[in-house]
Amino acid sequence: MPLKYTPDNISSLLSNQIFVFGANSAGRHGLGAAKYAAVNFGAEYGVGEGMTGRCYAFPTKDENIRTMSLPQIKEKIPFLLKCCEDYPDKEF
Repeated sequence: MPLKYTPDNISSLLSNQIFVFGANSAGRHGLGAAKYAAVNFGAEYGVGEGMTGRCYAFPTKDENIRTMSLPQIKEKIPFLLKCCEDYPDKEF
């Protein structure tokens, strides 16, 4: 699967696209890309990891909004990859 990225801010999604954003484990989407995901793409409050709305919440902060360690974040990568495999028709 070829990797794609955009250097631009995402303002809209095609019907098959999923917005992946950095989240906190508590799912309080109050700032930055997390807030943008909630306002624009249906990320649900309280969902700190996984599919939510037209998004995937990827935890990078803990429930107290402290940045997780790199090993903790790396532990979450297989879950994102599994989700990508489960939805082969989607572009993350």
